[in-house]
Amino acid sequence: MIGTVIKTPLLPSTIHFNHTMDNQTEVMRISRDGVWVNPEIEVDETAKSVLDALDSQIKVLLQAERNRIINLLMIQHEAAKVSHNYWQVAANLIKAEFLPEEKNT
Repeated sequence: MIGTVIKTPLLPSTIHFNHTMDNQTEVMRISRDGVWVNPEIEVDETAKSVLDALDSQIKVLLQAERNRIINLLMIQHEAAKVSHNYWQVAANLIKAEFLPEEKNT
């Protein structure tokens, strides 16, 4: 995963942003004490790592929500004893629009 957001277990209000390339070097930390930025890394590189991490997390959350909605619609379809295919059509539309081809089965 490109740039990850890691929450520290001991301080739940602290978020660490690691470097996009090695994922080990901390580039920025946000906590209740304020914001710390690694002075050894250029500002543009820090901004890219933070934005990559946030973008990656947003994509993961969106995919999880889409999957949850598809599952809910399929449950509704099955509960209707297949007499009404509206639920299945809606689930298939979401799958076709948002899921990659290899996962769209």
